[in-house]
Amino acid sequence: MRGHILERSFGHWAIVLDIRDPETGARKRKCHSFRGTKREAQIECSRLITEFNQGSYVEPSKTTLSMFLDRWLEQIK
Repeated sequence: MRGHILERSFGHWAIVLDIRDPETGARKRKCHSFRGTKREAQIECSRLITEFNQGSYVEPSKTTLSMFLDRWLEQIK
């Protein structure tokens, strides 16, 4: 897996991770926004790559608290 950073504006970075789909072999890109220095963005990129390789990467989601609690209540019934 590879990754790189792009500067969007001063102090704002895009971390782009190039991921291969294990089933199809197709290349996918995951983008993360980051705010800080270039060096901090490079460290964050390294951390994300390491997490993905170790299998501990959790993809961010747009689930709201109410949606999460509704699903949780259904599961515990």
